[in-house]
Amino acid sequence: MKISDRQIQSVIEAYQKRLEGLETGLRTDGARRARAQSDRLELSADARELARLAQLVKQLPEVREDLVRQVAQALKDGRYHVPAREVADKMVARFLADHLQ
Repeated sequence: MKISDRQIQSVIEAYQKRLEGLETGLRTDGARRARAQSDRLELSADARELARLAQLVKQLPEVREDLVRQVAQALKDGRYHVPAREVADKMVARFLADHLQ
């Protein structure tokens, strides 16, 4: 299963909105927090893992240069051929994955 950039971005945005909401709540409750030192915030293991994965995604290059070089060389050598039917199938599948949620 492929996960599109749009799907990854929507997960990251939802997570960031959740964190922003928590941060806003903590700022507006500053006085209460000062009175009740026992208040604390703990992120679940899943939330920490999601944050770690979001950072890894941000570090990935936008373009896989090694793959671009390989394809460019195959095109130059006349070895690169993809059936039109496969291209059309992938385009439709990607469109559906990005727009039907």
